[in-house]
Amino acid sequence: MKFTKVALSLLCSTGLASAATNLVSVGLNFQDDVVGVALPAGTVAGAVPQANWNNATGATGVLSNLTADFSGLAAPTGIGVSWSGSPNTWASTGRGEENNGFAPGGDRDLMTGYIDTNDVSVTTVSVTGIPAPYATNGYDVYVYILGGVAGRGGAYNIGSVTYQGDSVTNPSAHSLDPGVDHADVGTYMLFSNVVGSSFTLTATPNFGTPFRAPINAIQIVERIPEPAAMSLAGLVAGLALWRRRR
Repeated sequence: MKFTKVALSLLCSTGLASAATNLVSVGLNFQDDVVGVALPAGTVAGAVPQANWNNATGATGVLSNLTADFSGLAAPTGIGVSWSGSPNTWASTGRGEENNGFAPGGDRDLMTGYIDTNDVSVTTVSVTGIPAPYATNGYDVYVYILGGVAGRGGAYNIGSVTYQGDSVTNPSAHSLDPGVDHADVGTYMLFSNVVGSSFTLTATPNFGTPFRAPINAIQIVERIPEPAAMSLAGLVAGLALWRRRR
């Protein structure tokens, strides 16, 4: 299924959505089974702020036809996701481990629940059905990684890229973990310019006492075009307007 015209298709195909302030994004919020909070459609959260988050429950599961967000508009995408390998869900607050300093609101709720690991498990999140033009032109994948105890971490992999992610201490705002070594910490990691109609994220615990590699959420975001491409989109729009006036 393609993005519906009402929300996204025409904007994306012409490049005009990219030239705007807001970007097309698909967000998936993993909830804890005990204290996790679902994000209502109108709640905005994320390092790239968006509404219309998709909420996932359970240590393993499947969701289809994820919702995309563009400037507060929602549309079905045909994108599907499955996750497995996690032994349980857990939370960065409310479960006896307090490591969430976000103020009450969307970001605090987003960073509360996560699919967890134990010392030896590997969590896998597989995304399929990413439509054109994103599958060809590329997109960014944000992986949110705040656990209940700071300093625990793991290796996060998509395709040929692997980063080391470690939980920051009691964060109050989003921060990028560069993923170079265990000295780096943050609330999310960024896999830039992923291409293809599908990808698989793996989280392998390898650091801390005990090892942990949480996944609170993932966010698939369209890439901002190069300046030349944006100028071309503006030129096309200008020519169309001139022709109508003629």
